[in-house]
Amino acid sequence: MRLLPALVAALVSTDIAHAQEPLPVSVARIREALANAPTDPFINLRTPAQFRVSIVERPRFFDLPPASDWRGGPIPPGGLYAYEQRQQIGPSLAQPLISIDVLPIASLLAASVRSASRARALEAARNEVRREIAMYCAAQPAVQICSTSAAIR
Repeated sequence: MRLLPALVAALVSTDIAHAQEPLPVSVARIREALANAPTDPFINLRTPAQFRVSIVERPRFFDLPPASDWRGGPIPPGGLYAYEQRQQIGPSLAQPLISIDVLPIASLLAASVRSASRARALEAARNEVRREIAMYCAAQPAVQICSTSAAIR
């Protein structure tokens, strides 16, 4: 803890000393160097190059895929060995001509059944409330709910 103030004081004193030193770059020296610049801009282009560039391209036929054997014919589903095994086990099962995914159809059908069931239950509940109000109003006609029309209730 005692070293911290001494360290801060040393850093501040070195920053002040660096701020008072003259900078190595001056605008006057830059202007003087630009004024004494050579007038021939192509002076560096006349000197021979001190490097060499060589580009070696790899032949293109190395990038081609290896030649395939086209004499074998089509490959059966599952590979040749699985096909031979199926032939030895029993009769060949033919691949289906079309494939239909029935899961979305079944889920839509189930959703429509649920919706219809819910609508039927909702209508049954409304009819039950109307019947109960009608029975209540028949027993007590002086109540305010019974004085309004059934279509408004």
